[in-house]
Amino acid sequence: EKGVEYLDKNLPCVAYNYPGIPSQPLDETRPDYLKKTFNLLMVDCKCPPKPDAICTFKDCLLVNRNKHIIPSVNIYFSDPDFRGYLKVLCRSNCALDFHENCWGALK
Repeated sequence: EKGVEYLDKNLPCVAYNYPGIPSQPLDETRPDYLKKTFNLLMVDCKCPPKPDAICTFKDCLLVNRNKHIIPSVNIYFSDPDFRGYLKVLCRSNCALDFHENCWGALK
């Protein structure tokens, strides 16, 4: 929200160019691109996407407190620190999902 407010006030936002190509600014430094990206991020933060899996280990947050950026039982494949997960299937077609770290602690 603060990024959008900053751009709405028409405060200075310097666009940087690719080295050696002064006529082509980096998209990520253009005010119009930044404003569009900030608006998309605001929507994602207000309504986060559904997780790809949910870890069922009871001590998940304790195991992952020093191993993830923001420890959570939610598993997202798009997380920058995603290290994989395990899905345990039983004969009754139930599924249990675990972070790799949680599975290692459980075993």
